[in-house]
Amino acid sequence: MPEPTRLRSWAPALLAAAAALAAFVAGSSAQPTDATWSTVNVTNLTGTAATPAAVPTVTCGAGSGSIIGSPTIPIAWTVPAGPTPSRYRIHWAGSAGTGDVFATTSPGSINAAGISVAGTSTVTVFAEYGDWTAPASLQTVSFTTIAIVVVVSWTCTPFP
Repeated sequence: MPEPTRLRSWAPALLAAAAALAAFVAGSSAQPTDATWSTVNVTNLTGTAATPAAVPTVTCGAGSGSIIGSPTIPIAWTVPAGPTPSRYRIHWAGSAGTGDVFATTSPGSINAAGISVAGTSTVTVFAEYGDWTAPASLQTVSFTTIAIVVVVSWTCTPFP
């Protein structure tokens, strides 16, 4: 056990430290803080791209016709699987002319009166879904225009 005289020599220093601590605590007040806490959450998402279905079949609505008697080339197609397209784009390109027309249902038609050269063009149909366009139709048809001085008739293949 320590000697009583030694204890007494520490006592004044200990009392002075306790008094200083009490004075500091009594004299200080709580300070405002900008402390914040946050929690981080991580979420993993997986996305898949959707490709609209292509028109599966395209056919000629007739085997041939006269520009004078019926100035349209009828084109028919089957509706692709999935949601209903907002419209269809009938596109033709080749030596008989190039262009696009739009239809909301099958069949549609190309205005043959606007085709001014003799030749052959291939017809493709695209399903459109607002701003999305499906790939080209899986089948195509061709029309051939016949001209003497101007285009007077057309033939289309394949015709059912």
